[in-house]
Amino acid sequence: MKNSRFLLAIENTVVNMKDYRNGVQKIVEDGLYWELVPTLRKKSDVFIRKNEVSFEDAYVQLGFPYEEEFYQVVEHSESFETESDEGEILNVYFRMDKVSDIYERQVYSFAELIGQAGGFYGALLAFSTLIISMITNRLFIGSILRKIYQIDTWQERVRYENLPESKVLHRRYHLSTYL
Repeated sequence: MKNSRFLLAIENTVVNMKDYRNGVQKIVEDGLYWELVPTLRKKSDVFIRKNEVSFEDAYVQLGFPYEEEFYQVVEHSESFETESDEGEILNVYFRMDKVSDIYERQVYSFAELIGQAGGFYGALLAFSTLIISMITNRLFIGSILRKIYQIDTWQERVRYENLPESKVLHRRYHLSTYL
């Protein structure tokens, strides 16, 4: 028997950080192969690693990321032993790796933008102060204009139409009633 090659194609799992629709992808790899010599026994350990991934891709994040666990073939090691006595030329052992990888992806969210600009509380306080100051400013200017120009409401006009002309003029120009 001549030297030969044993090829093992596996379906491996990888993380693609640039793909926002499907971050964990399965691919077919044919990188595991062994050169076999008929007179030698070869031993190989293939390590499988348990990994975790966490994706938080929304601009308004509520603290519930997409999480997934997956397994990945990461490496293999080979060792030669003495001559093959029983016809064994390759022993492959699949072992769990003691190391675990954690992948995280988080986009820059609206809450982080506000947090860097002074905090959520500060932004909420500034926004509410701005709105309230605009409303009070309009109310103040409206009350001043009403006192200066003596703008009558429709209810006052109806009341003035029923009074004689001398009382209407007296009422209109008497400042003590408005102060």
